[in-house]
Amino acid sequence: MSDNLLRERKEKVVKYFKENKSWVQFALLAFIISLGWRVRAYVLPHLVDATTGQAISLELDSTLFLRYAEAIVKDGSLFSIDPLRYAPLGVDISNLAVFTSHFIAYLYKFLHVFNSSVTVAQANNLYPLVATAVISVFLFLLVRRLFEWKTALLSVVFLNFIPTFLFRSMGGSSDHDVLGVMFIVMAFYFYVCSWQTEKKWKVVVYAGLAALMTAFAAETAGSYTFILMVVGAFSVIEIFLNKFEVKDYYVLASYIILFTSFHWLFNPSVALSPLFTSVTTGVAYLALGIGTVHFLLFKKKILSKYLEKYKEKMPEGILSIILGLIIGVLVALVSFGPSFFVSKVKDLYGVIFKSFSYSRWALTVAENKTPFVADWMGQMGSAYVWLFIIGSVILFYDAVKVFKKKWYLTGVYTFFIFGYIFSRYDPGSILNGSTVVSKVLFYSAILLFIGVIGYGYFYAFRAKHEEFAKVREINKKYAFTLTWFLIMILAAASAIRLLFDFTPVTTILAALSVTTLVDYCMKLKNIYVKYVSLLIVVLVLFSPFAVSKGVVTQFYETSVSQSRGSGPGYDNQWQQTGAWVRQNTPANAVFAHWWDYGYWVQSGFERATITDGGNFFGWWNYLMGRNVLTGQSDEEALPFLKAHNATHLFMIADEVGKYTAFSSISSDKNYDRYSWVPTFRLDKQNSVEKRNETVLVYQGGAALDEDFIYEGKVYPAGQAGVGAVIVSLKKNGESLGVGQPLAALVYQNQRVDIPIRCIYFGDQLIEFEKYTIDACFRVIPTIESQTSSEQAGAGLWMSKRVYHSRFGQYYLLNKKSEHFKLVYTDQDRIPLAMYQGRLIGPQKIWEIKYPTDLKLSEEEMKLYLRTDYPDTDLQIPR
Repeated sequence: MSDNLLRERKEKVVKYFKENKSWVQFALLAFIISLGWRVRAYVLPHLVDATTGQAISLELDSTLFLRYAEAIVKDGSLFSIDPLRYAPLGVDISNLAVFTSHFIAYLYKFLHVFNSSVTVAQANNLYPLVATAVISVFLFLLVRRLFEWKTALLSVVFLNFIPTFLFRSMGGSSDHDVLGVMFIVMAFYFYVCSWQTEKKWKVVVYAGLAALMTAFAAETAGSYTFILMVVGAFSVIEIFLNKFEVKDYYVLASYIILFTSFHWLFNPSVALSPLFTSVTTGVAYLALGIGTVHFLLFKKKILSKYLEKYKEKMPEGILSIILGLIIGVLVALVSFGPSFFVSKVKDLYGVIFKSFSYSRWALTVAENKTPFVADWMGQMGSAYVWLFIIGSVILFYDAVKVFKKKWYLTGVYTFFIFGYIFSRYDPGSILNGSTVVSKVLFYSAILLFIGVIGYGYFYAFRAKHEEFAKVREINKKYAFTLTWFLIMILAAASAIRLLFDFTPVTTILAALSVTTLVDYCMKLKNIYVKYVSLLIVVLVLFSPFAVSKGVVTQFYETSVSQSRGSGPGYDNQWQQTGAWVRQNTPANAVFAHWWDYGYWVQSGFERATITDGGNFFGWWNYLMGRNVLTGQSDEEALPFLKAHNATHLFMIADEVGKYTAFSSISSDKNYDRYSWVPTFRLDKQNSVEKRNETVLVYQGGAALDEDFIYEGKVYPAGQAGVGAVIVSLKKNGESLGVGQPLAALVYQNQRVDIPIRCIYFGDQLIEFEKYTIDACFRVIPTIESQTSSEQAGAGLWMSKRVYHSRFGQYYLLNKKSEHFKLVYTDQDRIPLAMYQGRLIGPQKIWEIKYPTDLKLSEEEMKLYLRTDYPDTDLQIPR
């Protein structure tokens, strides 16, 4: 083939792509979305209840939204009082953000037009796929407006396959998170359109659409606050940079006023004041106030003659911010008093440094854990984390490249972003967020960045330097994207659950870093270097080789594996229990259990519960934990249960791992119930088999949960602990006797073996009259496979607090009670055991038998049914 022919064909291909650029872009977008849909759909065949044959949700919270969607479809609207929640009161859900359920209901109605056999549950399971597709379209449109189409497409590729965005957007994961992100991306798209358009009527229309999407987001999830925070902070930055023009004010004012109006229309009975006073949403209203001051004083020239002398000393934007803050402070002082500022400072400190760790309850929720950068890298991959960090540096450089000191400014920003992020790198490193080095790095990074930017800005202004005029040349897209990124960095550093909301903006910056590198490679003059460089970039993203897989390839394979291997949290064990409950308990039965499982009991069991994942009444969680699960007697548990008309008590093996959580929540100020149930493993090397005796040694670690005194020596809680449990098995003919076990108590490198109160071995509980430490040891089997198991392979340490608790007595030790009659257990099918390193166990249901003479006084009823803490100090973590 001749060179001319090759050149001619190349020119035809280039010409075709140029002439059909939009068509090609959307074709590629459709292909990416279809792949993302396919990945998320792999889980759908697994989401079926074996006892009913009906589709079910993937996880807990999704179950609630499905139940509400089914009610909307059945009755045409959603009830105001949910009778299955918080027995015996029920709960008012009229002002809850349940737009997700309405979205599912309307999606069902749409799908039903094309397929009459589709069910609400099936529509529910498809909704995350639909929402992800919509997010992909609007993310593409948004990024294409801000940058260009290649960056837009690559950001969509990242979004569809990155594991951090998968679980909450996978089939059946019909929680509100993915819908919330959908409205966030749509709101940002329309907001960007509003300040990019030139026609005034379009400004209002686009701002109105952004406001409407924000209002829908507010009806969906709490993440809507990120929209208002970004818009507010971005506007203040524009004012600070003296770039806030008349059109910008119209955009901001239209958006805020219309959002507030939509929000009020959707919630006419809810006060609007929290929107204005919150440290999150209040940023947008503060920005509007400052923007109004700026508009009136410097655009409409009101009082301009009084401001001339001040304009010589500081920029108009700074004056507007100062005056706006003064006016805001005065209004707040008159409206709310001085205490308002104290509370807002505390709230701001909590948002930045405590996030979801305000209470004992919040600290026990795994998704509220404060992550480290190592966690980001573990979930996103270190290469991807570096890509979006580098992308933010590139973005900042593009923003300041009009200045002579662009490299100096970029260096300061680089130190800031690295110092801010990596000051909390790993809990086991010197950069763990708590060391002096970490704190110095964190605060010095912030102070240096603010100091350099502030000093340079004021110096350029006061010196009438030509560089000051260049500030206005900074493109809004850079300020907007960086604002979005920095606010989400703050969020993602505060709670691991917010990595989901953080992901979209990271895809933009990661894609930007790649396309910037590609553009740089395309400018290389040496053709061999150019194409080798491009090949390296392609391999970094799409390498299929096992030695070093590309970022996208790894994302895709991980996501496919996760989707294919996922199944419903309401698994076969739950399904079988649910079927038994529906067939063997009255429809008006009320179940008492730890709050986690409420939605499954309400939907799968079709029975009312006292507590659930909404955690509306934290006081009830406290009482359920204190009086029942960690309750030290039936007399402590029964009054609370009777006040709530409980008919059944429900416990599962998960309570072993959650004992620390609910004993923390249910403790008094001195943490009197706080404890744990650690696992000990059989140490075969140190175990000894004799002629008539076998000594089993179980190694582990159980810190004491309270001080213990032995032979005049104090073994302090938290410092001393049990390092091993020794169990003696004595042969007597054909029978096997279990001797009193010994606990190896360790403190200050000294060990003493002391007898404990009881042991549960096989199916037998053996209690000893004489003991030194009031504790018990439950021996359980370990199972590695169908052919590999050890009947006495592990054990659970039960301290005095656990041993005497209702959970310890009834679930772990199988004791009987005249007040709690065991009516259901699947322990023959699923025994309490360690299965491949994970604790499994039966689900148990007790029917509650109240004493005939149990009467509750009016004071007791008020105490057990009150919906707030009588002493808020009980919520404070230590």
